[in-house]
Amino acid sequence: MYAVIDLETTGGKPSFHKITEVAVVIHDGSKVLDSFSTLINPEQRIPYFITQLTGITENMVASAPRFCEVAKKIVEMTEGKIFVAHNARFDYSFLKREFADLGYTFTRKTLCTVRAARKILPGLPTYRLGALTKELGIEHGQAHRAMGDAMATAELLSLLVDRAGQLNESQLISDESNHGLLPPGLDEKKLADLPDSTGVYYFHDEKGKVIYVGKSANIRQRVQSHFRADHKSTKPLKFKNEICDISFEKTGDELVALLRESDQIKNLRPTYNRTLKRKRMLYGLFATPSDQGYLLLRVRTIRKGETPILRFGSRYAGERLIQRACDKYFLCLRYCFESKYSLSCRHLTGNACLGACEGKELPEKYNFRVKKFIDAHRFHLDSFLVLGKGRQSGEESFVLVESNEVKGFGYLLEGNRDFRSALIECEEHPDSRKILLAQLRKIPRTRLVALTSLQDS
Repeated sequence: MYAVIDLETTGGKPSFHKITEVAVVIHDGSKVLDSFSTLINPEQRIPYFITQLTGITENMVASAPRFCEVAKKIVEMTEGKIFVAHNARFDYSFLKREFADLGYTFTRKTLCTVRAARKILPGLPTYRLGALTKELGIEHGQAHRAMGDAMATAELLSLLVDRAGQLNESQLISDESNHGLLPPGLDEKKLADLPDSTGVYYFHDEKGKVIYVGKSANIRQRVQSHFRADHKSTKPLKFKNEICDISFEKTGDELVALLRESDQIKNLRPTYNRTLKRKRMLYGLFATPSDQGYLLLRVRTIRKGETPILRFGSRYAGERLIQRACDKYFLCLRYCFESKYSLSCRHLTGNACLGACEGKELPEKYNFRVKKFIDAHRFHLDSFLVLGKGRQSGEESFVLVESNEVKGFGYLLEGNRDFRSALIECEEHPDSRKILLAQLRKIPRTRLVALTSLQDS
Protein backbone atom coordinates (compact mmCIF):
# COMPACT_ATOMS: atom_id res chain seq x y z
CA MET A 1 0.00 0.00 0.00
CA TYR A 2 1.23 3.47 -0.88
CA ALA A 3 0.76 6.97 0.50
CA VAL A 4 1.42 9.41 -2.34
CA ILE A 5 2.45 12.77 -0.90
CA ASP A 6 2.83 16.23 -2.35
CA LEU A 7 3.66 19.44 -0.50
CA GLU A 8 3.75 23.12 -1.32
CA THR A 9 6.12 25.19 0.78
CA THR A 10 7.36 28.74 1.34
CA GLY A 11 10.77 27.80 -0.07
CA GLY A 12 13.28 25.01 -0.51
CA LYS A 13 15.02 24.93 2.89
CA PRO A 14 13.44 22.50 5.40
CA SER A 15 15.31 24.05 8.34
CA PHE A 16 13.77 27.47 7.65
CA HIS A 17 10.80 27.30 5.25
CA LYS A 18 7.41 25.82 6.07
CA ILE A 19 4.62 23.80 4.45
CA THR A 20 1.69 25.74 2.96
CA GLU A 21 -0.31 22.81 1.56
CA VAL A 22 -0.30 19.04 1.93
CA ALA A 23 -2.03 16.27 -0.03
CA VAL A 24 -2.07 12.54 0.79
CA VAL A 25 -3.43 10.02 -1.71
CA ILE A 26 -3.78 6.39 -0.60
CA HIS A 27 -3.06 4.05 -3.50
CA ASP A 28 -2.97 0.25 -3.81
CA GLY A 29 -0.72 0.14 -6.88
CA SER A 30 -3.54 0.34 -9.40
CA LYS A 31 -6.16 2.78 -8.07
CA VAL A 32 -6.79 5.52 -5.53
CA LEU A 33 -8.54 4.40 -2.33
CA ASP A 34 -8.62 7.58 -0.26
CA SER A 35 -7.32 11.13 -0.25
CA PHE A 36 -6.82 14.13 2.01
CA SER A 37 -5.76 17.68 1.28
CA THR A 38 -5.56 20.93 3.20
CA LEU A 39 -3.87 24.29 3.17
CA ILE A 40 -1.50 24.85 6.09
CA ASN A 41 -0.82 28.11 7.90
CA PRO A 42 2.99 28.28 7.73
CA GLU A 43 3.11 31.05 10.33
CA GLN A 44 5.60 32.90 8.15
CA ARG A 45 5.49 35.12 5.08
CA ILE A 46 4.91 33.50 1.67
CA PRO A 47 7.37 35.00 -0.85
CA TYR A 48 5.87 36.68 -3.90
CA PHE A 49 7.51 34.29 -6.37
CA ILE A 50 6.05 31.29 -4.48
CA THR A 51 2.59 32.82 -4.75
CA GLN A 52 3.18 33.37 -8.46
CA LEU A 53 4.17 29.69 -8.84
CA THR A 54 1.47 28.05 -6.70
CA GLY A 55 -1.32 30.61 -6.51
CA ILE A 56 -1.32 30.25 -2.70
CA THR A 57 -1.57 33.64 -0.99
CA GLU A 58 -1.17 34.69 2.64
CA ASN A 59 -4.89 35.45 2.82
CA MET A 60 -5.69 31.88 1.75
CA VAL A 61 -3.66 30.33 4.59
CA ALA A 62 -4.52 32.87 7.28
CA SER A 63 -7.44 30.80 8.61
CA ALA A 64 -5.99 27.39 7.63
CA PRO A 65 -4.90 24.88 10.32
CA ARG A 66 -1.32 24.85 11.53
CA PHE A 67 0.75 21.73 10.82
CA CYS A 68 0.42 20.50 14.40
CA GLU A 69 -3.36 20.37 13.91
CA VAL A 70 -3.16 17.94 10.95
CA ALA A 71 -0.04 16.01 12.02
CA LYS A 72 -2.04 13.15 13.58
CA LYS A 73 -4.09 12.75 10.40
CA ILE A 74 -0.92 12.49 8.29
CA VAL A 75 0.60 9.92 10.66
CA GLU A 76 -2.54 7.77 10.60
CA MET A 77 -2.89 7.89 6.80
CA THR A 78 0.76 7.04 6.09
CA GLU A 79 1.29 4.46 8.85
CA GLY A 80 2.51 1.14 7.41
CA LYS A 81 2.55 2.47 3.84
CA ILE A 82 5.30 3.26 1.34
CA PHE A 83 5.93 7.01 1.19
CA VAL A 84 5.71 7.97 -2.51
CA ALA A 85 6.55 11.36 -4.02
CA HIS A 86 7.97 12.82 -7.20
CA ASN A 87 11.44 13.72 -5.90
CA ALA A 88 10.77 12.06 -2.56
CA ARG A 89 13.74 13.66 -0.83
CA PHE A 90 12.13 17.08 -0.92
CA ASP A 91 8.74 16.14 0.54
CA TYR A 92 10.18 13.59 2.97
CA SER A 93 12.75 16.07 4.34
CA PHE A 94 10.08 18.73 4.95
CA LEU A 95 7.72 16.34 6.75
CA LYS A 96 10.53 14.90 8.89
CA ARG A 97 11.50 18.43 9.92
CA GLU A 98 7.92 19.49 10.73
CA PHE A 99 7.42 16.38 12.86
CA ALA A 100 10.82 16.82 14.53
CA ASP A 101 9.75 20.32 15.59
CA LEU A 102 6.80 18.63 17.32
CA GLY A 103 9.10 16.13 19.06
CA TYR A 104 8.02 13.21 16.87
CA THR A 105 10.27 11.03 14.69
CA PHE A 106 8.61 10.49 11.32
CA THR A 107 10.09 7.45 9.54
CA ARG A 108 8.71 5.77 6.44
CA LYS A 109 10.07 3.65 3.61
CA THR A 110 10.20 5.81 0.53
CA LEU A 111 9.73 5.40 -3.20
CA CYS A 112 10.71 8.21 -5.56
CA THR A 113 8.76 8.21 -8.82
CA VAL A 114 11.55 10.19 -10.52
CA ARG A 115 14.00 7.38 -9.87
CA ALA A 116 11.46 4.68 -10.66
CA ALA A 117 10.61 6.39 -13.97
CA ARG A 118 14.28 6.63 -14.92
CA LYS A 119 14.60 2.91 -14.28
CA ILE A 120 11.42 1.73 -16.01
CA LEU A 121 11.20 4.40 -18.73
CA PRO A 122 14.82 5.12 -19.67
CA GLY A 123 15.87 7.59 -22.35
CA LEU A 124 13.32 10.36 -21.83
CA PRO A 125 14.70 13.90 -22.21
CA THR A 126 13.46 14.99 -18.78
CA TYR A 127 11.69 13.45 -15.79
CA ARG A 128 9.98 16.53 -14.39
CA LEU A 129 6.38 15.74 -13.39
CA GLY A 130 4.76 18.10 -15.90
CA ALA A 131 6.82 16.76 -18.79
CA LEU A 132 6.24 13.12 -17.79
CA THR A 133 2.47 13.48 -17.54
CA LYS A 134 2.37 15.15 -20.96
CA GLU A 135 4.63 12.47 -22.48
CA LEU A 136 2.61 9.60 -20.99
CA GLY A 137 -0.86 11.07 -21.48
CA ILE A 138 -1.58 11.31 -17.76
CA GLU A 139 -4.22 13.79 -16.65
CA HIS A 140 -2.55 16.49 -14.59
CA GLY A 141 -4.96 18.79 -12.77
CA GLN A 142 -3.76 22.00 -11.17
CA ALA A 143 0.02 21.91 -11.37
CA HIS A 144 2.02 23.21 -8.41
CA ARG A 145 -0.90 22.58 -6.10
CA ALA A 146 -0.62 19.67 -3.69
CA MET A 147 -3.67 17.62 -4.72
CA GLY A 148 -3.19 18.20 -8.44
CA ASP A 149 0.43 17.03 -8.29
CA ALA A 150 -0.34 14.16 -5.88
CA MET A 151 -3.08 12.74 -8.11
CA ALA A 152 -0.81 13.00 -11.17
CA THR A 153 1.94 11.22 -9.22
CA ALA A 154 -0.53 8.49 -8.21
CA GLU A 155 -1.48 7.93 -11.86
CA LEU A 156 2.23 7.84 -12.75
CA LEU A 157 2.75 5.24 -10.01
CA SER A 158 -0.01 3.05 -11.51
CA LEU A 159 1.62 3.24 -14.92
CA LEU A 160 5.09 2.47 -13.54
CA VAL A 161 3.88 -0.56 -11.63
CA ASP A 162 2.01 -1.77 -14.72
CA ARG A 163 4.99 -1.24 -17.05
CA ALA A 164 7.47 -2.85 -14.70
CA GLY A 165 6.70 -6.09 -16.58
CA GLN A 166 9.11 -8.81 -15.54
CA LEU A 167 10.42 -6.60 -12.73
CA ASN A 168 8.71 -7.82 -9.58
CA GLU A 169 6.68 -5.01 -8.00
CA SER A 170 7.82 -5.81 -4.48
CA GLN A 171 11.44 -5.86 -5.64
CA LEU A 172 11.00 -2.42 -7.16
CA ILE A 173 9.64 -1.12 -3.89
CA SER A 174 12.40 -2.79 -1.93
CA ASP A 175 15.07 -1.30 -4.16
CA GLU A 176 13.56 2.17 -3.99
CA SER A 177 12.93 1.90 -0.25
CA ASN A 178 16.45 0.82 0.56
CA HIS A 179 17.86 3.64 -1.54
CA GLY A 180 15.21 6.21 -0.71
CA LEU A 181 17.84 8.82 0.09
CA LEU A 182 19.62 8.48 -3.25
CA PRO A 183 19.40 11.35 -5.75
CA PRO A 184 16.30 10.82 -7.91
CA GLY A 185 18.29 10.81 -11.16
CA LEU A 186 20.87 8.24 -10.06
CA ASP A 187 20.64 4.54 -10.92
CA GLU A 188 21.49 2.50 -7.80
CA LYS A 189 23.56 0.18 -10.00
CA LYS A 190 26.12 2.98 -10.12
CA LEU A 191 26.67 2.48 -6.39
CA ALA A 192 27.03 -1.27 -6.81
CA ASP A 193 29.79 -0.70 -9.38
CA LEU A 194 31.91 1.47 -7.08
CA PRO A 195 35.12 -0.10 -5.71
CA ASP A 196 36.12 -0.44 -2.05
CA SER A 197 39.50 1.09 -2.85
CA THR A 198 41.41 4.37 -2.72
CA GLY A 199 40.84 6.91 -5.46
CA VAL A 200 38.98 9.91 -6.81
CA TYR A 201 35.27 10.01 -7.66
CA TYR A 202 33.22 12.39 -9.81
CA PHE A 203 29.54 13.37 -9.63
CA HIS A 204 27.99 14.31 -13.00
CA ASP A 205 24.76 16.12 -13.83
CA GLU A 206 22.26 14.96 -16.47
CA LYS A 207 24.40 16.48 -19.24
CA GLY A 208 27.51 14.64 -18.05
CA LYS A 209 29.20 17.73 -16.63
CA VAL A 210 31.31 17.14 -13.49
CA ILE A 211 29.70 19.05 -10.62
CA TYR A 212 31.78 17.62 -7.74
CA VAL A 213 35.13 15.88 -7.27
CA GLY A 214 36.09 13.99 -4.12
CA LYS A 215 38.66 11.50 -2.91
CA SER A 216 38.60 8.68 -0.37
CA ALA A 217 40.45 5.64 0.91
CA ASN A 218 37.19 3.77 0.22
CA ILE A 219 35.31 5.23 -2.74
CA ARG A 220 32.11 3.21 -2.20
CA GLN A 221 31.74 4.13 1.47
CA ARG A 222 32.52 7.80 0.90
CA VAL A 223 30.03 8.15 -1.95
CA GLN A 224 27.31 6.41 0.06
CA SER A 225 27.94 8.81 2.97
CA HIS A 226 26.90 11.70 0.72
CA PHE A 227 23.40 10.21 0.48
CA ARG A 228 22.73 8.99 4.01
CA ALA A 229 21.64 12.20 5.72
CA ASP A 230 18.40 14.05 5.16
CA HIS A 231 18.75 17.55 3.73
CA LYS A 232 18.67 20.45 6.15
CA SER A 233 19.21 23.28 3.65
CA THR A 234 18.56 24.24 0.05
CA LYS A 235 22.08 23.96 -1.38
CA PRO A 236 22.80 20.29 -0.46
CA LEU A 237 19.28 19.36 -1.57
CA LYS A 238 19.89 21.04 -4.93
CA PHE A 239 23.34 19.42 -5.18
CA LYS A 240 22.11 15.87 -4.61
CA ASN A 241 19.13 16.31 -6.92
CA GLU A 242 21.50 17.23 -9.76
CA ILE A 243 23.59 14.04 -9.45
CA CYS A 244 22.75 11.68 -12.33
CA ASP A 245 25.98 9.71 -12.74
CA ILE A 246 29.16 8.74 -10.88
CA SER A 247 32.58 7.90 -12.30
CA PHE A 248 35.83 7.15 -10.52
CA GLU A 249 39.58 6.62 -10.85
CA LYS A 250 41.51 4.19 -8.67
CA THR A 251 44.79 5.66 -7.44
CA GLY A 252 46.00 2.97 -5.04
CA ASP A 253 47.82 5.51 -2.88
CA GLU A 254 46.16 8.16 -0.69
CA LEU A 255 48.79 10.81 -1.51
CA VAL A 256 48.14 10.39 -5.24
CA ALA A 257 44.38 10.62 -4.57
CA LEU A 258 44.84 13.91 -2.69
CA LEU A 259 46.98 15.41 -5.46
CA ARG A 260 44.67 14.15 -8.21
CA GLU A 261 41.60 15.55 -6.46
CA SER A 262 43.26 18.94 -6.03
CA ASP A 263 44.43 19.09 -9.65
CA GLN A 264 41.09 17.94 -11.09
CA ILE A 265 39.17 20.52 -9.08
CA LYS A 266 41.40 23.24 -10.47
CA ASN A 267 41.06 21.97 -14.03
CA LEU A 268 37.34 21.13 -14.03
CA ARG A 269 36.14 23.84 -11.58
CA PRO A 270 33.10 21.80 -10.40
CA THR A 271 30.12 23.84 -9.21
CA TYR A 272 29.94 22.29 -5.75
CA ASN A 273 33.63 22.21 -4.75
CA ARG A 274 34.16 25.31 -2.65
CA THR A 275 37.88 24.94 -2.01
CA LEU A 276 40.97 24.01 -4.01
CA LYS A 277 39.77 25.79 -7.17
CA ARG A 278 42.55 27.03 -9.40
CA LYS A 279 43.94 30.53 -9.32
CA ARG A 280 46.63 31.54 -11.77
CA MET A 281 49.91 31.52 -9.85
CA LEU A 282 51.37 34.73 -11.30
CA TYR A 283 53.28 35.88 -8.21
CA GLY A 284 56.29 34.34 -6.52
CA LEU A 285 58.44 34.73 -3.42
CA PHE A 286 62.12 35.48 -4.06
CA ALA A 287 65.11 36.02 -1.75
CA THR A 288 67.95 38.17 -3.06
CA PRO A 289 70.97 39.53 -1.14
CA SER A 290 71.33 43.26 -0.57
CA ASP A 291 74.62 45.14 -1.05
CA GLN A 292 75.23 44.66 2.67
CA GLY A 293 74.58 40.88 2.45
CA TYR A 294 71.10 40.75 4.02
CA LEU A 295 68.57 38.47 2.29
CA LEU A 296 65.65 40.53 1.02
CA LEU A 297 62.28 38.79 0.70
CA ARG A 298 60.12 40.07 -2.14
CA VAL A 299 56.81 39.06 -3.70
CA ARG A 300 56.60 39.99 -7.37
CA THR A 301 55.39 38.75 -10.74
CA ILE A 302 57.14 35.58 -11.91
CA ARG A 303 59.17 36.10 -15.06
CA LYS A 304 59.50 33.45 -17.75
CA GLY A 305 61.97 30.73 -16.78
CA GLU A 306 62.05 31.67 -13.06
CA THR A 307 61.46 29.20 -10.24
CA PRO A 308 60.32 31.05 -7.11
CA ILE A 309 60.53 29.76 -3.56
CA LEU A 310 56.71 29.77 -3.40
CA ARG A 311 53.91 30.72 -5.79
CA PHE A 312 50.80 32.79 -5.07
CA GLY A 313 47.57 33.70 -6.80
CA SER A 314 47.91 37.33 -5.70
CA ARG A 315 50.51 39.72 -4.34
CA TYR A 316 48.35 40.14 -1.24
CA ALA A 317 48.48 36.39 -0.44
CA GLY A 318 52.28 36.42 -0.62
CA GLU A 319 52.64 39.54 1.48
CA ARG A 320 50.32 38.10 4.15
CA LEU A 321 52.68 35.12 4.44
CA ILE A 322 55.72 37.39 4.73
CA GLN A 323 53.97 39.46 7.40
CA ARG A 324 53.45 36.29 9.47
CA ALA A 325 57.10 35.36 8.88
CA CYS A 326 58.21 38.75 10.20
CA ASP A 327 56.24 38.16 13.41
CA LYS A 328 57.42 34.58 13.88
CA TYR A 329 61.07 34.85 12.84
CA PHE A 330 61.75 38.48 13.92
CA LEU A 331 62.43 39.57 10.37
CA CYS A 332 62.87 43.17 9.26
CA LEU A 333 59.83 44.81 7.67
CA ARG A 334 62.08 47.12 5.69
CA TYR A 335 63.93 44.18 4.14
CA CYS A 336 60.62 42.42 3.36
CA PHE A 337 58.48 45.39 2.29
CA GLU A 338 60.94 47.88 0.83
CA SER A 339 58.29 50.12 -0.72
CA LYS A 340 56.37 50.43 2.57
CA TYR A 341 59.21 50.79 5.06
CA SER A 342 62.07 52.77 3.55
CA LEU A 343 63.59 53.61 6.95
CA SER A 344 64.17 51.70 10.17
CA CYS A 345 61.25 49.45 11.11
CA ARG A 346 62.02 48.56 14.74
CA HIS A 347 59.73 51.20 16.25
CA LEU A 348 56.81 49.93 14.08
CA THR A 349 56.96 46.34 15.26
CA GLY A 350 57.41 46.57 19.00
CA ASN A 351 61.09 45.65 18.65
CA ALA A 352 60.26 42.47 16.73
CA CYS A 353 63.04 43.38 14.29
CA LEU A 354 66.38 42.80 15.98
CA GLY A 355 68.05 45.77 14.29
CA ALA A 356 69.20 44.51 10.89
CA CYS A 357 67.84 47.63 9.20
CA GLU A 358 69.99 49.77 11.51
CA GLY A 359 73.10 47.65 11.08
CA LYS A 360 72.83 46.34 14.66
CA GLU A 361 72.56 42.68 13.59
CA LEU A 362 75.06 40.86 11.40
CA PRO A 363 73.83 39.54 8.04
CA GLU A 364 74.79 35.97 9.01
CA LYS A 365 72.50 35.96 12.06
CA TYR A 366 69.63 37.64 10.22
CA ASN A 367 69.94 35.40 7.16
CA PHE A 368 69.86 32.29 9.39
CA ARG A 369 66.29 33.17 10.39
CA VAL A 370 65.30 33.99 6.81
CA LYS A 371 66.56 30.59 5.68
CA LYS A 372 64.73 28.94 8.56
CA PHE A 373 61.48 30.49 7.29
CA ILE A 374 62.23 29.39 3.70
CA ASP A 375 63.12 25.85 4.78
CA ALA A 376 59.76 25.54 6.56
CA HIS A 377 58.09 25.86 3.14
CA ARG A 378 60.50 23.72 1.14
CA PHE A 379 61.00 19.98 0.87
CA HIS A 380 63.94 18.35 2.64
CA LEU A 381 65.29 17.04 -0.67
CA ASP A 382 65.42 19.20 -3.78
CA SER A 383 64.42 16.50 -6.30
CA PHE A 384 62.95 13.13 -5.31
CA LEU A 385 60.25 10.51 -5.83
CA VAL A 386 57.68 9.44 -3.25
CA LEU A 387 56.86 5.79 -3.89
CA GLY A 388 53.57 4.25 -2.83
CA LYS A 389 50.96 1.59 -3.42
CA GLY A 390 49.80 1.01 -6.99
CA ARG A 391 46.35 0.29 -8.37
CA GLN A 392 47.06 -3.39 -8.85
CA SER A 393 49.56 -6.09 -7.94
CA GLY A 394 53.04 -5.56 -9.39
CA GLU A 395 52.56 -1.80 -9.72
CA GLU A 396 53.67 1.13 -7.57
CA SER A 397 52.70 4.78 -7.63
CA PHE A 398 55.09 7.69 -7.55
CA VAL A 399 54.96 11.44 -6.96
CA LEU A 400 57.70 13.51 -8.58
CA VAL A 401 59.25 16.57 -6.92
CA GLU A 402 61.88 18.37 -8.98
CA SER A 403 63.68 21.63 -8.18
CA ASN A 404 61.51 21.70 -5.04
CA GLU A 405 58.25 21.79 -6.99
CA VAL A 406 55.58 19.09 -7.30
CA LYS A 407 55.63 18.07 -10.97
CA GLY A 408 53.04 15.28 -10.99
CA PHE A 409 52.50 11.58 -10.35
CA GLY A 410 52.27 8.29 -12.19
CA TYR A 411 52.55 4.50 -12.01
CA LEU A 412 55.41 2.11 -12.66
CA LEU A 413 55.35 -1.64 -13.19
CA GLU A 414 57.70 -3.66 -11.04
CA GLY A 415 61.32 -3.21 -12.14
CA ASN A 416 60.60 -0.18 -14.36
CA ARG A 417 62.14 3.17 -13.37
CA ASP A 418 61.27 5.20 -16.46
CA PHE A 419 59.17 7.65 -14.48
CA ARG A 420 59.48 10.41 -17.07
CA SER A 421 57.38 8.61 -19.66
CA ALA A 422 54.82 7.57 -17.02
CA LEU A 423 54.45 11.06 -15.51
CA ILE A 424 50.98 12.65 -15.33
CA GLU A 425 51.82 16.31 -14.93
CA CYS A 426 50.07 18.69 -12.55
CA GLU A 427 50.70 22.40 -12.22
CA GLU A 428 52.71 23.58 -9.21
CA HIS A 429 50.30 25.13 -6.71
CA PRO A 430 50.40 25.99 -2.99
CA ASP A 431 47.70 23.36 -2.36
CA SER A 432 49.80 20.51 -3.80
CA ARG A 433 52.79 21.70 -1.76
CA LYS A 434 50.71 21.80 1.43
CA ILE A 435 49.32 18.33 0.72
CA LEU A 436 52.76 16.81 0.19
CA LEU A 437 54.38 18.60 3.14
CA ALA A 438 51.61 17.32 5.41
CA GLN A 439 51.85 13.76 4.06
CA LEU A 440 55.66 13.67 4.32
CA ARG A 441 55.32 13.93 8.10
CA LYS A 442 53.54 10.55 8.03
CA ILE A 443 55.40 8.83 5.19
CA PRO A 444 58.38 6.59 6.09
CA ARG A 445 61.72 7.82 4.71
CA THR A 446 62.06 4.46 2.98
CA ARG A 447 59.43 5.64 0.47
CA LEU A 448 61.56 8.63 -0.59
CA VAL A 449 64.07 8.18 -3.39
CA ALA A 450 66.44 11.03 -4.30
CA LEU A 451 66.60 11.54 -8.04
CA THR A 452 70.39 11.51 -7.95
CA SER A 453 70.49 8.04 -6.41
CA LEU A 454 67.86 6.79 -8.87
CA GLN A 455 69.81 8.11 -11.85
CA ASP A 456 73.05 6.66 -10.51
CA SER A 457 71.43 3.21 -10.31
